[in-house]
Amino acid sequence: MLNALKKSVELLAGLGMVCAYAVGASAQTAQFSANENFGSVAMGQTSPAVTLTATFSAAATIGAPQALTLGAAGMDYAVSGGTCKAGQSYVAGNSCTVVVTFAPMYPGPRNGAVVLQDQTGKAVATAYLAGTGTGPMAGFQVQANSTRMFPGNIIFPTRGVAVDGAGDIFVGSYEQATGEESMEEVPTGCVQASCVKTLPGTYGGVWALAVDGAGNVFVADVAAGGVVTEILASGGYTTTKSLTGTFGQLQGVTVDGSGNVFLSDFTDGAIKEMTAASGYATTTTVANGFQRPGGVAVDGSGDVFLTDGANVKEIVAVNGSVPASPTIKVLGSGLSNPIALVLDGSGNVIVIDSNVNHNGLYEILAAGEYTTVNQVANGFTAPSGLAIDSGSNLYVVDSYADDGFGLGGFFLDILPRNSAAGISFPTPAPPGSIENGGFSDILTNLGTAPLNVSALTFSSNNFKTDPTINTCTASTVLAPGATCVLGVEFTPQAVGGSINGTLTVTDNSGNAAGSTQPIALFGQALYTPVVTVASVPNIALAQTLTVTITVAAAGGNPTPTGTVQLNTGATLSNPTALVNGSATFMLPAASLVPGAVPPGAGIVANITMAGIYSPDTPASAYYFGSTGLASVTVTDGNGCFFRAIDVDGDGDRRRWQSSAYGFGHAARGGRIHIRTGNPGERQRKHCDSGRIAARRHECSSSNVCAR
Repeated sequence: MLNALKKSVELLAGLGMVCAYAVGASAQTAQFSANENFGSVAMGQTSPAVTLTATFSAAATIGAPQALTLGAAGMDYAVSGGTCKAGQSYVAGNSCTVVVTFAPMYPGPRNGAVVLQDQTGKAVATAYLAGTGTGPMAGFQVQANSTRMFPGNIIFPTRGVAVDGAGDIFVGSYEQATGEESMEEVPTGCVQASCVKTLPGTYGGVWALAVDGAGNVFVADVAAGGVVTEILASGGYTTTKSLTGTFGQLQGVTVDGSGNVFLSDFTDGAIKEMTAASGYATTTTVANGFQRPGGVAVDGSGDVFLTDGANVKEIVAVNGSVPASPTIKVLGSGLSNPIALVLDGSGNVIVIDSNVNHNGLYEILAAGEYTTVNQVANGFTAPSGLAIDSGSNLYVVDSYADDGFGLGGFFLDILPRNSAAGISFPTPAPPGSIENGGFSDILTNLGTAPLNVSALTFSSNNFKTDPTINTCTASTVLAPGATCVLGVEFTPQAVGGSINGTLTVTDNSGNAAGSTQPIALFGQALYTPVVTVASVPNIALAQTLTVTITVAAAGGNPTPTGTVQLNTGATLSNPTALVNGSATFMLPAASLVPGAVPPGAGIVANITMAGIYSPDTPASAYYFGSTGLASVTVTDGNGCFFRAIDVDGDGDRRRWQSSAYGFGHAARGGRIHIRTGNPGERQRKHCDSGRIAARRHECSSSNVCAR
């Protein structure tokens, strides 16, 4: 009788009309006449409304009907009408209707359910909903700066992991106190232990998890042969049910759009199915003869994918169901130890290959009949568990140690693919420079139809396309699974500080013309430190010139460190380390003037000196090299050079500095008295003040002023 019933159910499944005689692990007080498969609907469109009828077998008062996607309301499925109303009481034999529509938010299979609950939150009736979203979806390849969250001091993930429609994460966690495993729910946005919820039940080894359209969680416990644990979504995951069947040790579990549960039976080397229509009382063998069946997944056409030894395989369905003697294909090549897999919205197979020399995440592209294998991410220690959410973001349980089978766990990694990680330029750059050489993000099409790029727009001229690596243009068309490189270079136009921007990709993601994907850009422009070169303005050849170079901080940053050099034109000093932002140089004035100087030459040369600053490694995070200038006038050693200030014999006494002889003054009708600045030396030189007619004069050896 059960076999005959199952054949009838399978026949109706191909028509999208599976009867929901009993859904879930226990009898409900009402039954919907059928599940519903909406088929393919384009993203951005809404399907025709479908009416589902629920008939009550016992009295119940219901709440508002819910339309769920993987247990989450307000997503792909919506209740648009019907006679089932909140607060309405029904008795056995009564019926009511729920009108449902499907408007896919994401590409690929979208599993859901219509659920009637009583006033305590217990499910009264459930009808499973299935549909496939079609259209392009812009995404990005996993980058090295993907998020790593929940280390072992919060949860200790073991292997099994799954995600519901709201983005809540379900994961098995090792309990050190008991040596057993618990089931943890990590709500969306939760990043600390206080918001993690422990679900009922204890487990020996949570090897795999799956969530159905209504949000129920199915646990494959490798230590509990012959049993699958169902944690019921209704009532807030407070109740578990043990589903038994003819299977042994389980290493994989998944659920299709009709609520049927598929299992990887390691003991029997088979893939088995527990049918929802039988209340999971019936277990059948889908295919057998496998060596080591592990991870398992089902697509919208009923094809079953699994890992088996060193291979990934596909059990091909016909008209929505797997025939008695199915075709089994080997997909891709070059993998070593694939142990878990999922399907993304494009139908690509994402697989963990866990091996001491080959730990990574790979995709086998649906385009080209699953022959192309690309690496998605690497750098794992011993990855074991894998899940995917509606946006094709990936969740990886990465083990701290590998016992040969991937057992153990320490990190739960989230690898975003439906949003860009952003592009950062790590080296601060001076204004007007170009920083490039491999800075990019990779645009990919995670959907089922061509992605048409129509514009690439930068928010400012501080960033622009890097022509050496860029392959995306304003006319790029990406087939499902295809990629192009968004190469960017940093061209800071301002001095100092953070310079951030955005690259906006405009395309038709979600079938919406003008859809935009922002990519955050982060750069750092170096500050220009102020370099000051200080010395006396005039110097005699016989003297020693002292020059101090000071490099001042800018932008509130630390005092510059590094080295400075003094370039006089005739000589370039060795690099001298800054001490508290300055360095002092002492050099003979004669070294400023190359060649011989004739006696009485007076002004020998006007020298421009340059202080050249070179930052060291710490300072290079804030500053770039800079130069300061100063001038010095060199005279010969036989006379004195000074600047007279308005010396006109009118009786005013004026003082000035003389680089050769210190200072002097002028008196009415008298002489200019110049006293040397050398300590203890009182020699006076006299020049006729009447002979001074300009600002610059020379006091000759005969002590007579001359122009």
